[in-house]
Formats: sequence, structure tokens, C-alpha cells
Amino acid sequence: MLKGSDIGGLIGGTVTGAVSAGSAAFISAAGFTTSGIAAGSFAAGVQSGIGLVSGGSTFARLQSLGASGLGIFGASVNPYILGGVAAVGAIGGGAYAAYECIN
Repeated sequence: MLKGSDIGGLIGGTVTGAVSAGSAAFISAAGFTTSGIAAGSFAAGVQSGIGLVSGGSTFARLQSLGASGLGIFGASVNPYILGGVAAVGAIGGGAYAAYECIN
């Protein structure tokens, strides 16, 4: 039976991996791409509704993150390092949970 610490390890590892791997894809799928706002996308619809985009707004930040292609962690983090950290978090959380289940 899983204990609270087991579940915490599983959730922590899963969330770390999912956020790092999925955020760039999610932002791009919403229309915030490396080449700008994709025509006909969700982002294009939002931009047409708000008009002029204010610097520092949520929309501007998403646009910047989409242009970087790196997701929510932005251009300041090398994607290979980020992937490695996420993998270690996911493996570590899963290994800890398995260890706790066995013992």
C-alpha cells in the first residue's frame, strides 16, 4: 500500500517531468510559436480581442516563451540540462516510491 511519502514522490517526479516536457509543446499548440503568433490559433484569437499587447502582460510573456521555444522555463535554461533535471526528478521520485513500497 502506498503511504503519503510514496505518493509525494510519485507526484513530484511526475509533475517535474510533465511540466518541463510539456510546457513548450502546450505553449506552441496554443499558437505562441518560435516564428510568432500562429494564424487562426487560440493566441491569435486572444490577441485580436485585446488589441495592443502591453509589455510585461501575461500574453507578452507567453509570446516571449513561445518565441524561445523552451516553455515556461524560458531562454535562461539549456533544454538539455532541463531535460536531465526532469529525468532525474522523475526517476528519483519513482525509485523512492518503489523502495518505500518494497520495504
